[in-house]
Amino acid sequence: AALRAARRDRSVRAVVFRVDSRGGSAVASDVIRREVALTREAGTPVVASLGDIAGSGGYYIVMDADAIVARPGTLTGSIGVYIGKPVLAGLMERLGVNNESVDGGAHAAMLGPDRGFSESEWERVNAALDHTYTDFTGKVARARGLSDEQVDAVARGRILTGRDARDGGLVDDLGGLPAAV
Repeated sequence: AALRAARRDRSVRAVVFRVDSRGGSAVASDVIRREVALTREAGTPVVASLGDIAGSGGYYIVMDADAIVARPGTLTGSIGVYIGKPVLAGLMERLGVNNESVDGGAHAAMLGPDRGFSESEWERVNAALDHTYTDFTGKVARARGLSDEQVDAVARGRILTGRDARDGGLVDDLGGLPAAV
């Protein structure tokens, strides 16, 4: 909403977008990344200032900025995707909690906490993770003007310092918020 408001406000000459995030949802990150891109396309420059951490979704949201500034020690990147699923069947049984569901298909309840993934569900999960990872790395390559090989060298969940991220093409300059401004 703040990016949209800045984009519409003719008195805003530029946006400094401060990010300090370990990441989060790929979908939510992509929504914010798109707002950054739309703000740039509308003619309002966007400069990202990375705080202590800009990992995974924290980097995802700024990759389309006109410039990305990080401190030398900022934990940056972690361009990767993972999923976690708690399996609580034993705990629920010990607590005397009964879980029942009506499922509409073979994989309808695959993300439920009452059991682990079957082999076919693991195939689905891995295909979804591969698709999300390919989308993420492709967007990084396009946004940062890097080849797929260059992105691969800094991706796969690696965590970089701001200095290493600059050397790998993920960050444009080193400094704090004053440098971004």
